[in-house]
Amino acid sequence: WRFKRFISEGDGTIDSLSRFFVRSPHNNISQSTAQLTDFASNMFKPYLANGYKVIFVTSGNGSWRNLNQFLPHLGVSEFIEQNGLKSRYPEAQAGTWGVPDEFMFRFIEDRLAQAEKEGEHVFIMSMSTTHHPPYKTPDSYAKTDITLSEAEQNRLSNLANGEELQEVFHTLRYTNDQLGQFISWVKSQPLGEHTIIAVTGDHNIRGIGYPNANELAISHAVPFYLYVPQAYRQNSHFDEQRVGSHKDIWPTLYQLSLSDTPYYRMGCNLLAENLDDNWCQGYNPEVVITPSGAYTLIGKGEFRPWAGKEGLLLANPQAMTSKQARLLNRWQAFTPLLSWQLNRQVHGLK
Repeated sequence: WRFKRFISEGDGTIDSLSRFFVRSPHNNISQSTAQLTDFASNMFKPYLANGYKVIFVTSGNGSWRNLNQFLPHLGVSEFIEQNGLKSRYPEAQAGTWGVPDEFMFRFIEDRLAQAEKEGEHVFIMSMSTTHHPPYKTPDSYAKTDITLSEAEQNRLSNLANGEELQEVFHTLRYTNDQLGQFISWVKSQPLGEHTIIAVTGDHNIRGIGYPNANELAISHAVPFYLYVPQAYRQNSHFDEQRVGSHKDIWPTLYQLSLSDTPYYRMGCNLLAENLDDNWCQGYNPEVVITPSGAYTLIGKGEFRPWAGKEGLLLANPQAMTSKQARLLNRWQAFTPLLSWQLNRQVHGLK
């Protein structure tokens, strides 16, 4: 299942991760004096409460943003990063941001196979790093150039030009190839009958540039893909046009994989039959997307309907109804709400 209208909640890697981990709108939480807090908003807690072993794997360096210290305090019992991957797979050569993604996926395959053999329940979260500047694919990867029109090259000129632009696409294709091979491997194994896969991006490629107001939603767009085995699809209602954002991934996974488990709710179950109007909009601090269009959260705010039945292009702004104005005001208060709930946990504020 792939949702077509989906946006990131953060606009940087650690910005999105801090929200994923503990619902923090402050991207320095993992390096702050609050890092040892027992967060009620620790989004791993529902899995820990159900006996899952939580594992974090990245092809990058574990000391980045202090993740190798922060995540164990959240219950991550196995933290695997580039140095561990290099020790396990000596052929892995580290670049600027880590080892190639294929070694991260190889480890996850090995770890899933081990969990299957030993009867473990595991929740594995991973972060790839290959598709990141400076862009470079492994020497062993068979590159295929992409033919771009002059208009496309001009549109991407803020990102890169010439051979460098081709290498951007090489790394994009490489990391997606590795992901696709991993998904195919899971589907081919008996463990695929009880393994759920969720995939998203941490943020849009900011170097592209989106100067037009009708591209505001696209500028924050990221993919959201779900592989759900047949046995876990009961009561799931998939609609590729449903809107969502990062805040909705955890509630969707909890509903798919856990039973009768309370959780810290700040999002929407995207597979529910009846969606909750309070939560089922896609949120980014700059824009909120809804089934009818998008609300700009910058300045006084405005509403723009979708330009078509599919995609994320927006039409010209329209005058808002009183109901739409209330929805805009509600989401303009969401980042302050996130800060309030975090401060309440850290400082015991009432």
